[in-house]
Amino acid sequence: MSVQPRRSWYRGVGETGGIGRGRLGPCRGAQVAVLAALAFSGCDFFDGEAEKRRILSELELELTPMANGAEDLAQRSTGWWVLIQALQADVLQAAEPEPDPGWDYLGFLERGWNQARQLASVVEERLHRELELEDAESHPLMAQVRWATGLAELYLGMTFCETVLDEELLSDRQLYRRAEQSLGLAIETARRAGSAHYLNAALAGRAQTLMLLEDWDGAESDAMEVPAGFSYVSYHIEGDPNPLVFWIQQGSVGFLHKWWPLVEESEDPGFMIDPRSGEEDHRIPVHYDGGTLAGSEIPHYRPLKYVSSEDDIPVVHYDMAQLIIAEAKAVRGDFDGATAVLNRLRAAVGLPPHDVPATAEQMEELILWERFAELHLEGQRLIDLHRKGLMERVFEELDDPERPGVGRPSKWGECDGG
Repeated sequence: MSVQPRRSWYRGVGETGGIGRGRLGPCRGAQVAVLAALAFSGCDFFDGEAEKRRILSELELELTPMANGAEDLAQRSTGWWVLIQALQADVLQAAEPEPDPGWDYLGFLERGWNQARQLASVVEERLHRELELEDAESHPLMAQVRWATGLAELYLGMTFCETVLDEELLSDRQLYRRAEQSLGLAIETARRAGSAHYLNAALAGRAQTLMLLEDWDGAESDAMEVPAGFSYVSYHIEGDPNPLVFWIQQGSVGFLHKWWPLVEESEDPGFMIDPRSGEEDHRIPVHYDGGTLAGSEIPHYRPLKYVSSEDDIPVVHYDMAQLIIAEAKAVRGDFDGATAVLNRLRAAVGLPPHDVPATAEQMEELILWERFAELHLEGQRLIDLHRKGLMERVFEELDDPERPGVGRPSKWGECDGG
């Protein structure tokens, strides 16, 4: 997967020569050329256009930091979210079964996502107030803040069974519907604005949203539009480190004991063994050198997907979209097509292909494993256990008295069905 360029927070037009996340605004070169040509066709017309351009430039200078801030609030908590999701699912464990970081992390996540929506709405309202409707609806900043709104709503739906949004208590399904609408607007605006980055992000985000709503035709359609190599990440810079790296390097968390048999002890870092082929799976780097988690005798199997405090965390990307396509095909009974998609992802990391499963149960097992490996430490495992109703069964099979499956929540809050 490709990674978007690292950016500084709140970069504005003056620093980048463009607008919105430090990128050049769409068609800006063409607009300048048109204005230059108009300079020779009539001074009065050009003066009016120049004044309009000056006003627009001032508006962009004012709103760009706010749009960047909305996007930042929508994605900057991804590291904490992934860590919490992994500890609650069957991915990571700490020295204590239920670690307490000493602060209201769920409230922190919820507030950040709601603040992202609020700040995005301020930008959207200003654009509509200051610009003609057509100009506002095709502006790159509008695409950016609508993406931020949709992403925040998607995160809220993936995290909570229900939450208050705009003074209304909404279920996770209602939150997904909100995200679907917001991301749809982001797609339309990004197309008009020529903002390929936000267009692809919104397509991938809506594909995930529709998957969670079990709208498989819509999910597959959006996922097929995501171009190869695309990746939207939650970025980290100095002063805002990747929390997964800190916790792992401090020896606070490591792989759950469930995965230890797939890792060999070694002086050098290696990879988890693919249980289907017995070969190393380079999507899951890990190192076990005989050490233990801090303050305990629990072996420390260190995940190594993120090793630097500035490592970015994928949010939506091409490979995730391909997994959605595979699952959509599997749901419709096209096991050949679904397996072919999975095998292309495996071939990209040097793994042998799967045989086509004979039953729906076997097909689902393949998809769940490939999602575990491909989306390793991206926060998706807990979502998969919840939507498939597997949380209790998976944890009961662990036979771990400290982590019983009965009564273990698969999502935060009071959910229908547990």
